[in-house]
Amino acid sequence: MAMTEVLRREAEQRGAVLDARRAAQGQAGDEHSRQQQRPAARAIVAAREAGAASLRSSDGRAGASVRDERDWRMDPITGGVMPAAQDAAAARWRAADGSAGARGSGPAGLEAAAHAASAQMGARSGDAEEMTRRREARMEHIAETRPMMREDVNMTARQQARVEERLAGRDDIMDGIREGRRNAMACTLSESTNAGIDSAVRMWLEFCAVRGRDPWTFGQLEEDALPRPSQLMEEDEAFCDFAVYVCNNPRVKGKASLLGKTAGQYVGRVMTWYEGRLTPARRPGGGGSFAGANSALGHVLRRTLKGLRKLHPSNPKKGRKTAVLRRHMTAIRRQLDLSDKFEAMVWAFVCTAWQGGRRSGELVRGKARKGPWDPKRDMHRGRVSLERDDEGRPARVVVALAPDKTDVTGEEGHEALLPWSAAAEINAAAAISRMLAADPTEQGVALERVPLFRDTRPGREGKAMTYGSMMLVVKRLLVGAGMTAEEAGGHSFRRGCATSLQHVGASDATSRAVGIWGSNSMHGYMDVTCGGAMERAMLAMAEVDARVRPAASGRGID
Repeated sequence: MAMTEVLRREAEQRGAVLDARRAAQGQAGDEHSRQQQRPAARAIVAAREAGAASLRSSDGRAGASVRDERDWRMDPITGGVMPAAQDAAAARWRAADGSAGARGSGPAGLEAAAHAASAQMGARSGDAEEMTRRREARMEHIAETRPMMREDVNMTARQQARVEERLAGRDDIMDGIREGRRNAMACTLSESTNAGIDSAVRMWLEFCAVRGRDPWTFGQLEEDALPRPSQLMEEDEAFCDFAVYVCNNPRVKGKASLLGKTAGQYVGRVMTWYEGRLTPARRPGGGGSFAGANSALGHVLRRTLKGLRKLHPSNPKKGRKTAVLRRHMTAIRRQLDLSDKFEAMVWAFVCTAWQGGRRSGELVRGKARKGPWDPKRDMHRGRVSLERDDEGRPARVVVALAPDKTDVTGEEGHEALLPWSAAAEINAAAAISRMLAADPTEQGVALERVPLFRDTRPGREGKAMTYGSMMLVVKRLLVGAGMTAEEAGGHSFRRGCATSLQHVGASDATSRAVGIWGSNSMHGYMDVTCGGAMERAMLAMAEVDARVRPAASGRGID
């Protein structure tokens, strides 16, 4: 059915329905009044026909019937069909003209509606023409600026044959490429980070079920364009609700609420999870960047997370492990029998973690490390080497570290350099050599198949020490060295390394090199020590009579 015929029928239906309604309500009215309404209705049809012609010409389908069944709606007043855009316009006309005008009680409202319809269609026609003009300009720009290849640079006959061959299995090739991309993105996150993301996403799925939203369509864009500010703000609102839900619904029995800091971590992990799965790739949220500095809605997520940290603050002392100092290390040694190969292994572990500033999970199988033994990711004896000086005496032990949280692929080749000193009471290099001498590798066994720190207790069969089993031993030793059970932890050794280096006046560059810190974050590990570098500097400051050059006054530097 042609659009003109549809519009004419609509006008006839409008008049018929109006007459029927008046008759049913006992308000037939005056025939002369209805006759005056007919020309105005025909004016609406003419205006719509003009707009429809513009739409057909801009769409490049002249003479076609309706553009799409979804573009048509039922007129709630007449019962006839009308384009969706005009449906919305008609609603605005009725609201502006009042209830009487909406029901066509006089020609004035219909004439105004005719003018509004004409303006609406004219505006749409102008928008379509502008979009066409911009599209043509963009294509011209692409044609003018595209890179030109030299005539002698082209695919060879062999490459063309290979392309033809691979096109037959294109779907499998593209699946492999996309799988490779997913694997590449996954390699940028450590195993512990991925485990945290999985935990946060499970909580997010639970929240979405309660809130009544689809987590699988969250963050998707309606078209290939930047997200609208309203969408970014709506995503921020959802994350705000999620953060509060996390605080109010702890999954650990006995807790009234989780920390505000934890809620912020959960939100960040869910964002990271979506970042690798949305197409096109994007990190949802962030409406504040579009809304302006003074918009409370744009910054609602930032303010909510900040408020949750105040409502549910963390205790800076709770969970903060005490730094292991030299006196703790000597107390640990007194508890061990270094002639026993298991206890010699424990001593080598604590010395490496303390003097080398290593995380405990880097030296043994961490909490998130699962699956079969992998020499590329596990710590084995093939990673240990002894370097000698020019006279052939041991100089240092070098431990090539496995991939960790700061080098998730292992491509940076992090190493722990442990200087040798046979006379020192505490020396990680000598402790590792003693361990290997007490528990040598069996003949014919490849070094990469033997864990660096293995459990030699009866019935353990030399299996790799896990983080959990090592912590049971280490915490018992730390408590025996004078710490409380709350103060003792695997991170106490790394914290003690940073604190001890600062006490002896090591530079920031030296401290970063020892602990392989990528920034000055090691300052957060340093505790103020009695008589340490800070106190010595402050005392020395009081003994110096400094003078400031007049030219340098106020500059802050000399």
